[in-house]
Amino acid sequence: QFGATRANVEHLQKEGVDFDTLPTPYRDAIRLARRLGIRYLWADVLCVLQDNDGDRRREHCRRPDIYRHAQLTF
Repeated sequence: QFGATRANVEHLQKEGVDFDTLPTPYRDAIRLARRLGIRYLWADVLCVLQDNDGDRRREHCRRPDIYRHAQLTF
C-alpha cells in the first residue's frame, strides 16, 4: 500500500521516500514543483496517516488552510 501508515511513518520520516517508487502523478508533481522553485509539496497520502482515523479527521479540518496558503494545488 502506498502512503504513510502507523507501520511505516517512522521509516518515511527518517529515510524519506524513494522517488523511483512513487506513482507517476507524484513524480510529475515533484518535478513540476522543482521547476517552479516550489520548496515544499503537500501530499495527503504521505503527510496524513492513512490508517489512523483521528489523524485523517484532524488533517481534514486543516485542509482549507493548507490549500489557502498553497502556491499551487493539483
